[in-house]
Amino acid sequence: MRGPLAIALAALIACTGVGIFGLTDAEKAGNRGVDAFSNGDYDRAIVEFTEAIRLDPKDERAYRVRCMSWFRKREFDRAISDCDQAILLDPKGTDARLTRAAALQSKKDVDGAIAGYTDTIRLNPKFTSAYLFRGQLYDFKKDCARAAADFEAARRIDPAREGQFVGSRKMNCR
Repeated sequence: MRGPLAIALAALIACTGVGIFGLTDAEKAGNRGVDAFSNGDYDRAIVEFTEAIRLDPKDERAYRVRCMSWFRKREFDRAISDCDQAILLDPKGTDARLTRAAALQSKKDVDGAIAGYTDTIRLNPKFTSAYLFRGQLYDFKKDCARAAADFEAARRIDPAREGQFVGSRKMNCR
C-alpha cells in the first residue's frame, strides 16, 4: 500500500503507538511484563512494566503488577509506592490494596496492614484472602474475637480454604 492512505496510517501508528494488531507499545511492554512475572522473572517484569509506565503513565496494570514484582523481591517500600499509584489510577481496585497491605505486614506495620486489609474487604466483601490475612494479624494481636470472625467469614465465603491459616501455625487464639 502506497500513497496518502499509507502515509496517514504510518503517521497514526507512529503517533499513537498502536501497532498492526491494535496494541500500543505500552500494552506490549505490559504483556511482556505479565509473562515475565508469571515465569517468576521479577527483574525482567520490573523492566517491562517500567517501560510500559514510561510510555503510558496512566497504566494502572503496569503499576499494579510491578508492585507485586517488587513485593516478590522483598522491596516493600517500592511495592507500596507502586501500589499507591495503582490505587490512585483505579480507586475501586483491590489487588493493589491487598499487595500494599501485605507489604505493610512484611514491614511489621501490623495496624497499617489491618487497615489495608479492611479497606480491601470494604471494596470486595468476598475477598477471602483479605479476611484470612487480617484474621492472622488479629490473632497475632491476641484479638481473638476479631480473628475468629475473620476466619469464619473466610470459611463462609470459600469453605474449601477452611483451615488454611488456622492450624498451619501456632495460633494465639485457640
